[in-house]
Amino acid sequence: MNLSSRRRYESLVRVHALCAEHRDVFTVTPLGTKMLAQLDASVTGVADQFASQSKGRNAAQTGAAARAKARTALRNSLKAIVRSSRFVGLASDIVAEEFPLPKLGSDQQLVADAAAILEKATPLADAFAASGLPANVLKDLPAQIAAVTGAIVAQAAGRETHVGAQAAMKDALDAGVQAVDALESIFLTAPNVDANDVAMWKHARRIGPTRVKEDTTPMNPPAGGKSEQPAPQSAPVIKAA
Repeated sequence: MNLSSRRRYESLVRVHALCAEHRDVFTVTPLGTKMLAQLDASVTGVADQFASQSKGRNAAQTGAAARAKARTALRNSLKAIVRSSRFVGLASDIVAEEFPLPKLGSDQQLVADAAAILEKATPLADAFAASGLPANVLKDLPAQIAAVTGAIVAQAAGRETHVGAQAAMKDALDAGVQAVDALESIFLTAPNVDANDVAMWKHARRIGPTRVKEDTTPMNPPAGGKSEQPAPQSAPVIKAA
């Protein structure tokens, strides 16, 4: 929830509490009853979407961290395979071409390149082992590819949850403001509402901090027209010896 949305929500919460204290003022009309229900739903909906937004943001951050970790592990494995591919022919009778190291690019491209290398290297597993490549490198490669793919999906899902919650939160806030506008019309014209109640309503509706104007009034000089500011001191004069 950004600052603007948070301030709008805090205003709705204050008005909601005030409406609860003066519920009889609104329930005498069908519109007041309907708008109270709409305000109730708005306050609850914003709170729910805020929780969902936080959940989505946390999921996206967790997915991004997992994605970076899985990407590093996968690229390190590919580097080891590419390095060993230079010596496969020397360690066995198999004639094998060198494997090119995937260029830096998107994680989707890295996954595609890793899948191609896995398909090409799997039949040569014994030759790679003879050339000194640890057996777990090829063995772990499918899981590493799946880890990067899964992290990509998890991060995207978290972002979608975050964005969806943000849109739903805006709709709930707009509905709450609409309800408050209607309730205000009823409240300010009610016969049993006094000036203190009106002041409390206006305070509850206020969004954001109160602006304080800077004092731009010029300082009046003292009698005689002289400024109160001390006269600047001149630099000391150093006489030659």
